Amino acid sequence: SAVNGNPSPRMMRIVNTQQPPQAAQDDRGGTFRLFQSLTVGSLQITSEERKAAFEELELSPRTEHIDSEQFTAAPARPKKVMPPVVMDTIRRSRFNFTSKWQSAPPQVIAKVIKAQAYTRGWLERSLRKPMNVAKEILKTEINYVEALRVMVKVFYEPMCRLGEAIVSAADVETIFSITKSLFQAHTLLSALIKNSVVGDRSQFRQAGIGDVFLTHTDFFVLYSSYVNNYNKALVTLERCRNNKAFAEFVYKCEQKPECGYQDLSSFLVMPIHTYIYIFM
Repeated sequence: SAVNGNPSPRMMRIVNTQQPPQAAQDDRGGTFRLFQSLTVGSLQITSEERKAAFEELELSPRTEHIDSEQFTAAPARPKKVMPPVVMDTIRRSRFNFTSKWQSAPPQVIAKVIKAQAYTRGWLERSLRKPMNVAKEILKTEINYVEALRVMVKVFYEPMCRLGEAIVSAADVETIFSITKSLFQAHTLLSALIKNSVVGDRSQFRQAGIGDVFLTHTDFFVLYSSYVNNYNKALVTLERCRNNKAFAEFVYKCEQKPECGYQDLSSFLVMPIHTYIYIFM
């Protein structure tokens, strides 16, 4: 075998029979000179000698067509090192790779993760507009439910406990009509919309909030009853205000922070605005 970069005596015999002695006895890389002799030019050596020479050089015969000039001029390609951020992504990845991916090179896994990131980004961008619309509907519904809650908890229920001496139960029902039923129905609707918006994105991508309105809005027919009763409710409210005890009670309720400086009449008209928003 070659020692200290110089060919063995057996290889020297092969080269000396075909090339000048200085081609194989050059101290500056005799092993490469021998490799050049074996791979370049027309050497008249037997296949057995050629195979034995390659084995001593620990080279594969498949390299016999390498151009020596390109071999000497081309620098060794540095080993490609994955960026630390990519390797950290691979280590921190929460995906449970199958046995096929577990044996894949880090470069392949990094490309897969990058493709998945691009796909998720595209899906998020495609959902941006419908998501913004759904969030706006949810915000409007939450504000409306809060207004109905004030009507029921601050005005209607305490007014029912006043007694017949201040206001009759019939007048209370005339003023508020079906407000309590609307409050309960819209509370459920608001919760379902919120669950669709802030819940599983894949479910929102498939159905959005359309299914919620298709399956939980049968109560919208109640608005016709409220609208038909609205003028009568205002007349009854003005008549009841002639009662000093009733007027003081309503005034105290209107001063509560939940009312936000709005009077009872402002709350009573809100379902009318919602009816116009839904059906007009």
